[in-house]
Amino acid sequence: MSKEMSLIVKNVTCVLAIPIIIFGLYIILHGHLTPGGGFPGGAIMASLVALFLIAFGTGWAKKINKGILSLGESIGLALF
Repeated sequence: MSKEMSLIVKNVTCVLAIPIIIFGLYIILHGHLTPGGGFPGGAIMASLVALFLIAFGTGWAKKINKGILSLGESIGLALF
């Protein structure tokens, strides 16, 4: 089990979560204008998951319901 970071790192992670998601979606939606398409936007949004894993440890990731993950995969496939 990995150790959690300080309260400052956790709060900054929570504050930056929404701007990172918005910027990632912006890059994805305007991917046809840039080299690489929407891939950089997906990489930006995936970095948020890595940031959460570093800030909060891996304990929160194990608590996610498998039904929610399955629903997210289905929605992603339908959007694709």
